[in-house]
Amino acid sequence: MATLGWIIGAAAVLAATVCDAQSVDIMRYYPERAQRLGVEGKAVISCTVNAEGRLADCAVVSEDPPGFGFGDAAVKMSSIFKMRPKAQNGIPVGGGKVTIPIRFQLPKDAPPPAAVPAPAPKP
Repeated sequence: MATLGWIIGAAAVLAATVCDAQSVDIMRYYPERAQRLGVEGKAVISCTVNAEGRLADCAVVSEDPPGFGFGDAAVKMSSIFKMRPKAQNGIPVGGGKVTIPIRFQLPKDAPPPAAVPAPAPKP
């Protein structure tokens, strides 16, 4: 099981209790094609926090590099996050908004990426 694979941004760490990386195979969220090609990336998602601290209505704000699925992976990964909900009169309530930057990194002990075949010559 990989313990490296993503890094949640510092802004979200202040409000989040992120899952224990030892208890979740976080590499299952890493986009397959990007992993196969050895591509690392980042995504920013925006979500609503419900009264229980779970994320809902997450949407991709940005991803880099585009076309590798890092944004979609970050949205799928949001289901494992638990945030501190906002409170009114000391009672947790939903509706808080959070923007979460996530950086996807391959484990240092990962096997080398598969060779990328050269494009076929055009006739």
